[in-house]
Amino acid sequence: MSLLMFLHQDDGAVILTDTLATDTLGKPLDFVDKCVAVPSMNLAIATTGYQQLMLRWVERLRENVRARDTSMLDLHTPGSLREIWADIQREHGPLEGSATIYHFGFDEHTGRCRRFAYRSANDFESEEGEAPAFGVKPDPLGDTQPDELSDAGLIDFAKRIRVEQDERTADRIYIGGDLVLTEVRKNAVSSQRIYRWEDQHDQWQAICDAPPLGAVARLP
Repeated sequence: MSLLMFLHQDDGAVILTDTLATDTLGKPLDFVDKCVAVPSMNLAIATTGYQQLMLRWVERLRENVRARDTSMLDLHTPGSLREIWADIQREHGPLEGSATIYHFGFDEHTGRCRRFAYRSANDFESEEGEAPAFGVKPDPLGDTQPDELSDAGLIDFAKRIRVEQDERTADRIYIGGDLVLTEVRKNAVSSQRIYRWEDQHDQWQAICDAPPLGAVARLP
């Protein structure tokens, strides 16, 4: 699982993800991009769950799928994700847990930003979300959105969710690395790192199979 937040409106979307990938016990494995921009389709693709699903979908999208916008892409997505999911399970055996792919992009005819979710638990059926909407995974305790929808407000909200998850003893997710903010607007997709968790350096040491240094990591 992953940390994912989004604010979806008719004129665009903002998506926030962390970058830490772990095994099921929380051992850091890598830092990864959990939201990928596809400027040729004015599209951002985000994931929670198995990273390989998104990576293989983006690869297929760039090599074989010819779609002009998010609406046309929706016609191809469910069947393609089912094929990729089946390939992953043939290679690695039955997978524990689930995965979800999110598309945020514009319909070139209406000029409106659309949001689709494709969940392995629902056989990757197309599910369109209504705009405007704020969403977050995992579900927080208490308030379900930040006090303010600014970079600082999103960072504070992410910190609160991480504290809640760190206090769990079961069914928890591991959050870390950086927070990356991706913004989709008409004819523009951009990403930037807006926060680095203080233990990012120790997570990096664990990925490299080196002892932690206890260093506090910050953005340059």
